[in-house]
Parts: sequence; C-alpha cells; structure tokens
Amino acid sequence: MASFDILDQSLDKAVPKTSRALVAERLWDIHTTPFGFPSQPSLNHFYDEHFSENGYYTRQCRLFNQLPSALSVDTHAHAADVAGLLRKNLHRKELLEQICTTLGPDEQAKHQKSINLVTRLVLMMKVGEVEQDPFGGSVEWESGTLREFVQSCFGQPSRLGHERMKLEKNFNGRNLERIAGIEIKWTDNLLDHLKLKSDDRVVLVFAHAAFLKAQKHSDLYPPGFVDETLRTLALLFPQDKKNTPAWFKKLDRASPSQLDCHLIKCGILGTEARQFENFPFWHDRLVMLKQVYNEARPQSIWQLWHDSRHPVQWYTVWTAVLVIILTITFGFISSIGTAIQVYIAWKQWGAEVSHT
Repeated sequence: MASFDILDQSLDKAVPKTSRALVAERLWDIHTTPFGFPSQPSLNHFYDEHFSENGYYTRQCRLFNQLPSALSVDTHAHAADVAGLLRKNLHRKELLEQICTTLGPDEQAKHQKSINLVTRLVLMMKVGEVEQDPFGGSVEWESGTLREFVQSCFGQPSRLGHERMKLEKNFNGRNLERIAGIEIKWTDNLLDHLKLKSDDRVVLVFAHAAFLKAQKHSDLYPPGFVDETLRTLALLFPQDKKNTPAWFKKLDRASPSQLDCHLIKCGILGTEARQFENFPFWHDRLVMLKQVYNEARPQSIWQLWHDSRHPVQWYTVWTAVLVIILTITFGFISSIGTAIQVYIAWKQWGAEVSHT
C-alpha cells in the first residue's frame, strides 16, 4: 500500500511508522532536517514519539472523534490538506470557504471543529473547547488570521516589573522542587507553559522540546517565540549542570509516559542570556515563578540543607546548628564523664566501708 493510500485511513488509527515522516512533512511543511536536530535519526525518533499510539497527534484525533457530531476531517490526508490551508494565513471565514471547496459542503459546525482539531495538531495549542477533555484550558479562535490569533495569545505586553530580581544559575527546575517545594507537571498545551497552579505549588511545563525544535522554521508563531520557549526549557533544565541528567531520569520514571529527551538538550544560558529582558513572551510568568521561588521558605531539614539562595544566611544557620550540636555532644560527653567519676567514687567508698 502506498503512503498516500495509508493517509486515507481514519484519524482513529495511529499513523503507521512508514508514513509518519510524510504526515509531518505535510502537517508542518518540513522537507529537510530542521535546525536543532543533529541528525535524521533524531528527527525520525521525534516522529515516532509524536505520532505513536499514545502520542499527541493520535490522542487529539481520538479526543475530537468522541464529539457527538462528526468531523468533516476524517482522514490523515484531510488533516494534512487543512494544515496546508492554515499555513496560507487566511481569515477564519475565508478558511471555512476554502474547506468547503476542498472537502465539500458540510454542516458548518463540523468544519469549525475540524479547523480547531487541525490547529491543535499544527501548533500544540488547545484551540476550541472539547467537553470530553478533562483538563480544559482552551481558547477560541473566532476571527482574523491564524497568525493574528497566535500573536494575541503570546504577544501581550508585559505587565509585571522585575526590579531587584535576577534569574541566577541556581534558578532551575531541580531547585524549584527541592528548595521551594514546587512540583513540575507536564503539559501538551503551549498556552499553559510556566503557568502556576494549585496555590502556587505546581508549575506546568511544556513537555515537547523536540516539537519546538521542529518548528524553528514556522512563521505561524511570532518571530522569536520558538527560540525563547526553548530558552525557558534551557533555564529549567540546564544542559551544563552535571546533576541534570540524573534528576531528569527521576522525573522520567515518575511520568506516566516517556519524557522527551530533548528537554535537557536545549542549550546553555550565560549570564546575559538569563536576563528577564530576553524573555518578552514568557516574562510575566517567569517573574511570578521567580517571586514564588524567592518567597518560599524551607519546610524540612532536607530543603533547608539545599537552600543556597542566601549564602550568608545559609552559613549562619548551619554554623549555629553545628555549634548547638557540638554543645550538646560535649555536654553529653561531660555528663557521661561525670557519671563515671561518681560511679568510681561510689565504688571506692563502698570498698572502704566494707574494710572498716
């Protein structure tokens, strides 16, 4: 069976391995190895993960197929056709007209849901509400072009100030967990990246670094957005920290599905690159996350031991603890010595009494 015949299969079925590169090519207009992947095998590994039975593409297709009303897009080929229309950056109304021409006249509701599905597949943003989605958090694209819509989602001016705040080298995902007690939870939705949840005890992190690397050529996102998002991952998962791989393996074991190994291969940020001014798209969420990190107080001896945010205070506290421990130890030793002396004196007194 030829690849194009396979693409005519239902969206309910996962894309076969032999056709995943073709689907990616048509979905994202990828014809050569994108910058960021060292080799074609690395790119193929990404395709295998993304289009697998449990991959993002398959899960979204099956989620939309649970909707009460059917989709006008019902094959992988149809999805690829609509993706091609999305890249033309048409207004939503024009896009609907084009879909009617490409796929035939149908109920408008079916076309609208199909556009939302393919937009999710192309951008990894939750566009369009789906009642069956247990996590929610979607946005609606109702008018304008797709680029305008994406710009409105990520291109808002910063509202928060960052005076007297720095993104120090010790500000990373590992320290968020072990010092501030902030749990990292993974999200497939770019819109939720770096969002704080559960009374600031959880931060959502976009889990698909390989996808971002494959989108470096995309003009659907605002200029610089993809690179900046990768830098936020480099901030949280520093490639130059020796303990990052071991900590990442721990996260991988705790995750219900295998994590993207590219999360810890997003580069190294120097002092200049770690300035808040270099993160215009994610500025406010980084500021809020840094505020929570700065204000967190150790809740256990373990957290206190690893809390090196304030070196002078850290040395003062642990020097005081050491002095207390030594005082107690020497006091205990002194007490034992005194007890031994009393015991010896008592024995001597008993011996003298028995002789008299």
